[in-house]
This record gives sequence, C-alpha cells and structure tokens, in this order.
Amino acid sequence: MGKFPQLFCLQSRHVGYTNFDTWGLANSIPGFIETEMISTVPEKIRTKLLEQIPMRRFGRAEEVARACVYLCSADGDYITGTELSINGGLYM
Repeated sequence: MGKFPQLFCLQSRHVGYTNFDTWGLANSIPGFIETEMISTVPEKIRTKLLEQIPMRRFGRAEEVARACVYLCSADGDYITGTELSINGGLYM
C-alpha cells in the first residue's frame, strides 16, 4: 500500500469501543480532518479533495472531539459498531 492510501486509513478515528474482546464492536469516525498529517498531502491533491467536499473545507479536530464525547457519554450508550461520518457532505 502506498503512502496516500495509508494516510486516509490513519485519518480514521476509532472510539467508543466497549467489551471489545467479547463483541468486537467499535464506532468509527472517518473523514478528512485538518491535522499535521493532512498538511503533508501535496497542495494539488488537497485542492482536488476540497473540490469534492460540499462544505469546501476539511474538518476540525474539535468537531471530531464533540462526536467522540457524545459516543462516549451516556447518550451514546446504545450506539455500537457504527460509522459516524464527519466529512462535510463528502459521502452524500
């Protein structure tokens, strides 16, 4: 696997797993997030990615953090094995 696909695999955030050894369930929060990692992507490729995102920007770490807090709170107790896409509409 080349560096570019690895970048996107690493961008995926896995949170909120409970009893993982028994159930194997985890919540996932994928998306392009403005981090040091994404800043290493060449500008030409970043521009092409942004053109595909309806909100025309990468996500912010704070936005992912709020989703993680929800999934880890009592409000998210019954949410397991799901993917919460924080992607600015990319997957619509």
